[in-house]
Amino acid sequence: MALSARNAFVVPIACLVSAVACSAFVACSSDPTPSQMQATESTAAISSAVREAPYLWWRAERDRRQREIDTYLASSDDFPYFKDNAVGQSGLPVEIHRLLPEMMPEFWGSGNPDDPTDLIYPFRKFGMQQDPWSPTSLLPFGMGQTKGTDVLIPIPGLDKLRMNLVTLTCAACHVGQVIGPDNLVHFLVGAPNTTFDSDAYRVAVTNSLNDSRFTGPNIKRAMHAHPVGYFYNPHDDAQEILERSAFDLKAAEVVDIVKERAVHGNWDLVEKYWINTAYSGQTSENARGHTPGRLDPFGVINALVLDEAHAKFAPTHGAMVDPMAVWRQNDRLLGNWDGNQSNKIYRNLAVAFGIIGDAHKITLNMSQHTTAFTNDLPPPPYLWDIDNTRVRRGQLLFQQTCSGCHQGSNKYVYPLERIGTDPNRALYSYTDYTRKLLIAQLRIACTDPVLCDVPDSEILREAGKDVGYMAEPLDGIWARAPYFHNGSVPTLEQVLVPGDRPAIFVRGNIEYDTQNVGFVWNRPAQGSSIYNTALEGNSNRGHDTPEFLGTIDWANDPEKRADLLEYLKTL
Repeated sequence: MALSARNAFVVPIACLVSAVACSAFVACSSDPTPSQMQATESTAAISSAVREAPYLWWRAERDRRQREIDTYLASSDDFPYFKDNAVGQSGLPVEIHRLLPEMMPEFWGSGNPDDPTDLIYPFRKFGMQQDPWSPTSLLPFGMGQTKGTDVLIPIPGLDKLRMNLVTLTCAACHVGQVIGPDNLVHFLVGAPNTTFDSDAYRVAVTNSLNDSRFTGPNIKRAMHAHPVGYFYNPHDDAQEILERSAFDLKAAEVVDIVKERAVHGNWDLVEKYWINTAYSGQTSENARGHTPGRLDPFGVINALVLDEAHAKFAPTHGAMVDPMAVWRQNDRLLGNWDGNQSNKIYRNLAVAFGIIGDAHKITLNMSQHTTAFTNDLPPPPYLWDIDNTRVRRGQLLFQQTCSGCHQGSNKYVYPLERIGTDPNRALYSYTDYTRKLLIAQLRIACTDPVLCDVPDSEILREAGKDVGYMAEPLDGIWARAPYFHNGSVPTLEQVLVPGDRPAIFVRGNIEYDTQNVGFVWNRPAQGSSIYNTALEGNSNRGHDTPEFLGTIDWANDPEKRADLLEYLKTL
């Protein structure tokens, strides 16, 4: 191809030279001959092919990987559990979940003035979207229904009616979004969701349940403003009619039960035993505030297992982290950022406990299905073009500087003093006392006598032991921004060049920075928030010594830096 390209340019270049020397030459006249036109077209085609050649391999590879994901999702019996099934038997009755936003819009956001049929609109405030796989769903993506749960309402002529409830699914935190090169939103299964604000959602529910307007008569009045079919899809009319009868006959009782038993009713414990201590003095970017894509899961579950007499064991420091990517879990022998759980089933049960708040209402079956689904889930391929010439050079740099730590099946936890990243998550997740309480709760949730018979150390590592952070495999690393366990570094370029790390930046923008590899961080977007690295638990330091950056001065070698970043996009 190089020879053909060189020869194709002989005529045009000669023509330019002749034109300078002798403008009367026919070969260089302003009216090209048919052969000259053909040569020019051929030159343009070859030039285009030369420019495109470095990208052809990745385009084919990207298509192959996307087909692999599509096949995996379509053939997996476990994907619906991950996407649609609530993580436990608790939450809000379907009708109440739909009515709260219209009854109390100041907590949720009012309806869409441009599209009154957009029933998901009030939930967009919390970063939720319409389900891309089920566009007619009446629930936001990341929320699912339980079936026949234990909100038991005595109905004359019937036994106790079991109402369906709404709560979160695994997809709420573990399906990311990005605006692709086609300007469309792409959903990335297994990636951290950088837009979902779980704490703000929890606060909205709690505020609604504690509001003076949340009464039986008001719920019943609001319900009757809508016809049958408003709360369920048409094939569930029978269930909706039964549940409407419960509200008609026992609305006050339903409201009381919801206030008492909904998982979000435990928020007063979390507020009392955790937030007021761990986040006291922080006026923004904490667990009460606007924190899309961030949460403090162990802070919540510690608070849920405590009582008044043992409140002194509540976490004393906040430890907000980003959800982790959950693909290829077979390569992750230890769970969580600090590697404190080795048993996969108990990992998922711990997450469910933080959402449901009652070990007896956690569904072991769900944990089994989601574990099976994520074991071999492929990561999403980078959506833009990649220069294969740089990739070949970048792969050598990766092997030289990164692969020794970031490899599958790694069980080594890097000590805090060695890696230097923010210590809060590793140090303050739990104490010996709360660890014992949490293990006891998880054993209640794990009901299979064979599957669940594991040592305590596999359920949750001893407090203060092997304190530090994991070096995860870097597959799908492009979709895992922002970086570090607390999401304190927006791009991979800034990981390599610590001096470029911003002290304050924007989180929650799903536009992508293809040059620096991460989400756009210096421009706000709908639902985005400000991240302040000066707040406790938010430090962006660490992973900044020669040991972790290699022997290359990435800041002063932009070519090598670009080569490595190009290779990382392919993982």
